[in-house]
Amino acid sequence: MRKFLFLFLFWPICLSAQTWQKAWEGAQKALAKPGNPSLAASRTALLQARQRMTVEQEGMRLWLNGRISPVAPALSERLEAWAVMSNRLLLKDQTLRVQQLDFFKRQAHLPAGLISVFTNVPIDFARGIQESVRFVLCGGRAEDVQAAAAFKKIVTRYQQVFPQRRIIILAEYLPDTGIRFASEFTAAPRHKSFIRSFVKDGFAIAGIGDPSVKEEGYFKQDNSNLILSSQELPAAEAVRGFHIRRRLAQWRQYDPEAVFFLFVSPLAAAYDWRYSLANALPEEEVFSVSMTSVRNTRDFLFHRWNHFQQARPGLLVWKDKKWARMSGFDAQFIFP
Repeated sequence: MRKFLFLFLFWPICLSAQTWQKAWEGAQKALAKPGNPSLAASRTALLQARQRMTVEQEGMRLWLNGRISPVAPALSERLEAWAVMSNRLLLKDQTLRVQQLDFFKRQAHLPAGLISVFTNVPIDFARGIQESVRFVLCGGRAEDVQAAAAFKKIVTRYQQVFPQRRIIILAEYLPDTGIRFASEFTAAPRHKSFIRSFVKDGFAIAGIGDPSVKEEGYFKQDNSNLILSSQELPAAEAVRGFHIRRRLAQWRQYDPEAVFFLFVSPLAAAYDWRYSLANALPEEEVFSVSMTSVRNTRDFLFHRWNHFQQARPGLLVWKDKKWARMSGFDAQFIFP
């Protein structure tokens, strides 16, 4: 049965056809069997792994503590399955965390010409998106007005630079209705203006959000005692990611020549989380854009490493894929 749970958690094929609810039910059944890992065991393993990692800079230590701190259900033990799944995913992420910390520890400074820093959030970086890229992942929060506006600017600028390429907009925050484009006339009131902003300029837009995802349950993070909703857990992100990958394959079949611009969660677009959507797609076909505010740059190891010197309103564009992979993004918009 342990083998079954391992496959359930870490083999994409096992989850690719699962919805949030089915994945939760499957995890509950697996954990109910004798001999399967408990919540205490998953938390202990993760804490022991974290203790073995030495970090010299205090800023990086704070980032690490928040990034891989175990979680436990805050209100209901019936959500234990999600906590175990998340802790195990974080434990599997240890190799990447070590690589990140080692990489930045070896860097004395930013090499000349490696990064472009601009003010007033220019968008000419669209020319740097390679022709092989088929998925431009823009990670921003649904309620962030600045992120939504920046996403529209990115799409518009790309069309200006490459008018011959077909563009399809896919949004994780719009409900998935299959291979069908969204319309403001049939959309929920909270989605109408977002859809209209693209349709009025001739863009085709559709939803890819998992319709089965429900906001229920809260969890406490061991290190900080921070209370997280179920949707913020790594296990939840993994299940949503598998749903999006399955839908992307269908959209790719629908229009093989299109370039897809995805408005997704920050975690889905990040290279520095091993089970993110950005890492699940072919490397040469992905360009990741992080959209964040100055106050939220604390979530990025890169900014902690360089003492937040680059954490000011503007745009960061990596010209080296190694730095992009270790920092988590190819480009980053930073808002006031």
